[in-house]
Amino acid sequence: KGYGMYVNTHYRSKFFMGNRSNRTTSCHIYGEDILDIFYIYGESPRDILRSYTDITGKSPLVPKWSFGLWMSRCSYKTEDEVLKVAEEMRNRDLPCDVVNIDTDWFEIPWACDWKFGTHNFPHAEEMIQKLKSMGIKVSLWQKPYVTSEYLPQMHSELSEKRWIPKNIYGEDARSNPVIDLSNPKCCRWYKDQLIQLHRMGVKVIKTDMGEGAPIEGNYYGYNGTEIRNIYPYLYSRAAYEAAQEAGMEPILWGRSTYAGGQKYPIHWAGDPFTDFDGLRFSIRSGLSMGMSGFTYWSHDIGGFLGRPTEEVYIRWMQAGMFCSHTRCHGANNPREPWTFGERAEKIFRKFDKIRYRLIPYIYSMAYERGKQGLPLMEHLYLANPKDRNCLNIEDQWMFGDAFLVAPILNEGGKREVYYPEGTWYHYLTEDAIEGGKYAWVEMPLEDMPLYIKGGSIVITGQVTPYVEAETEKVLTVNVYKKEMGKTESLYYDGKEHRVEALFDRKQVCVKTGDLAGEITVKLHGYGRKLEQKHVQGECIFILEQ
Repeated sequence: KGYGMYVNTHYRSKFFMGNRSNRTTSCHIYGEDILDIFYIYGESPRDILRSYTDITGKSPLVPKWSFGLWMSRCSYKTEDEVLKVAEEMRNRDLPCDVVNIDTDWFEIPWACDWKFGTHNFPHAEEMIQKLKSMGIKVSLWQKPYVTSEYLPQMHSELSEKRWIPKNIYGEDARSNPVIDLSNPKCCRWYKDQLIQLHRMGVKVIKTDMGEGAPIEGNYYGYNGTEIRNIYPYLYSRAAYEAAQEAGMEPILWGRSTYAGGQKYPIHWAGDPFTDFDGLRFSIRSGLSMGMSGFTYWSHDIGGFLGRPTEEVYIRWMQAGMFCSHTRCHGANNPREPWTFGERAEKIFRKFDKIRYRLIPYIYSMAYERGKQGLPLMEHLYLANPKDRNCLNIEDQWMFGDAFLVAPILNEGGKREVYYPEGTWYHYLTEDAIEGGKYAWVEMPLEDMPLYIKGGSIVITGQVTPYVEAETEKVLTVNVYKKEMGKTESLYYDGKEHRVEALFDRKQVCVKTGDLAGEITVKLHGYGRKLEQKHVQGECIFILEQ
């Protein structure tokens, strides 16, 4: 309590956090001769994270469109299939910004040579342009491994240049060898593969895998034991820099990482099973990432391994809509909402549109949190460090400053929710509950435990088919009831704008500052409709005569 610790090592490490002793924490590092440890003082957990990310780096702001919905599966197999899914999303009124093409866009599935297959994606650039005309960006899966049995020529060329790590016998250190991204020349070659894809119009590279650098290998800049943890960092950095060099707004969809990897966003949780345990474990990993300096994080809606039930899919989607990034993905079967039936599609559409309405809030929170090294998906303890009840809660979180998210994680729709101090308003019904306590809730499938903290200011926009479809600024400043006091909120659109609300029992004064456009101000939690349109600079609501 009162400090953080950063153990700066690339070597294999084990941390024992209370499982061997309830009085001590221990760290075992295998292979390194020097201990390099930072002790970080902070009066609060947020202060510690700010200081830690001063050392290791903070997450830059990612493109605004990336906060829209991503649709994916492992894998779309042809360009026709990709275009059909995109068209269905538009025809079914399901806002979407990105389609990810996973393992099958090469000539041979999984055999990553960074080239579109001629039989399955014969008109790749034309496909990318058609998707662009629909407002949809393309993300491409790839890996830093050479599939030797299917790409013998590539394997031979890279081996000849000594860009594939070998063991002491001169053999590949693993059957599907990694490329040696500690070698500057190999790194340059890898970047060039990605740059040519970006120049075709690909917006995102999915940096899958990367955790498999074999310790038996000899590398350009490291020995095998030393590169173990740093390899995914080198991998992410190279892919991120390739996007920058190609003139993109840089963003990845990454799996493995290391301390400081938050500088190359974003990351997701990997491959969970398609059940409530898979969802629960994914949430826990996201909270851990947030406590480790990562502003952005996501997971596979519906889970990866298997086919989720309708209930699991919908509950997972509801949780996923309130993480920094939202992607549907799974192995060997579709994750598009209509494949789960009419009811699932309707509920999905409802929450998809809620998220798109919240894009101004989400983007502004991302800007503000990234500068501080804080997560968008925030552990309750970070937000409420004096509330000991929040220490061990691993299935709820704050989504930015305003939202308390407590997804249903079992069949039947019941769960216990902890409400920190304050007044909380259910986002859909505006029912109020006083905090500082636990309470059982029951939610039908079309609803979820989602609450706004009293006094919050949440700025929302229009629902559009994709984020960049907005042609004029139409914003609603939503202010939630508070008895007395003052609340401030930041709105960011490339420029910082400050909005504030002054509360007392007789009136509420909302100052919108230099916000331009069609501005509406709404008060919530007062039991009646309180709204003013075409606000410029300031408006006052009289509560009592």
